[in-house]
Order: sequence, then structure tokens, then C-alpha cells
Amino acid sequence: GMEDKSLTGRSTLIPGIDVAIGFDNRADVLTVANRYGLLFAGTGTGFKWARCRELETAWCAGADIAPCFTDVASPSGAPPFWLSANCDCSLVGLCDQVADGGTAVPLRIYPVGAFSVPGAAPDPAETYSLSVPAGASLRCLRWRPNCPRELLAVLSNGHALTATLPTGAAGAVDQRTIV
Repeated sequence: GMEDKSLTGRSTLIPGIDVAIGFDNRADVLTVANRYGLLFAGTGTGFKWARCRELETAWCAGADIAPCFTDVASPSGAPPFWLSANCDCSLVGLCDQVADGGTAVPLRIYPVGAFSVPGAAPDPAETYSLSVPAGASLRCLRWRPNCPRELLAVLSNGHALTATLPTGAAGAVDQRTIV
């Protein structure tokens, strides 16, 4: 069935997250910000977040883990294509559109510290646009492993580009095609 069973025989299915919501098979929809002990998981309309310690406590007590999660709606209401914490766990990025050419793909950036308040569903602190040329769509998006404000994107036309986010909410993405 749809439930994933652990060795304990209890369900490890995250409430509201299942294959029925139509995630693209290329989607990255689960990330952990280790420094803060937070788990982020994509849903059909955005993402959920929880403190790992609270999940562990509920799990060990045999309690329902659903109350540990807080919903954050995507502005578009679509499931995420990409949800990821950057290398220093200071930011979580959300992309819920892949663009079918010639449009800008919105990147929503959340400061991880904004999730330190239980039950908080913060708005993105920063929203940037990633330009995708006509005839192409976004295929893969990753944070650069050693640069907390840089991303690498791979497009359907075989091109790859880097995107450097400006510091603060003002400014445009410095985007460069590398292949």
C-alpha cells in the first residue's frame, strides 16, 4: 500500500504527503537543516516543517506525529519541484514552477531561523526570478555545496547555469550560463 513501514511496523508516512499528489519524479521535496534540527517535506500545496526532536519524542511515545508539523502554503498552491536547505543551513529554498520556456521561475528563499517559533508559517524573506530561455524548462536545481547563496540549475535544453543570490532582499540574481 501507500504506507511505508519501519521495522517497528508503525507507519512512517508523513501526513498529507503521498504519491497521489502528483510529484514530478525529478522533484526534490525533503530536506533537513541539521544546524537547527528541522525537517522540511514537500506537500501538494507547499511544504510542512517540524522539529526533529519533537518528531522523535512523539515517535518514541507512540503518539501521532501529525501535530508536530506546520503547513506552509506555496504562493502558487502547487507542489514543490525543489525544496532544499543551503550548505550552512541558513536558508531554505522553494521552487514550485519549472517554466516551459521563456519565463522567469520564482525562487522563494526562507531564513531557517524564521522556523524557530513553533507553529510559525513564515512568508519568504526573499523572492528572486531565475530566467529560463524559450524552449527550455528547469530540470534540476541545487545549492552550491560551499557557497550559501549560489545555485546550479540544469535546463532541458542541456544548458547549465549558475545563479548567485544578492545579499538581502534587494537586487537581481547574477545568472550565468556555464554550459
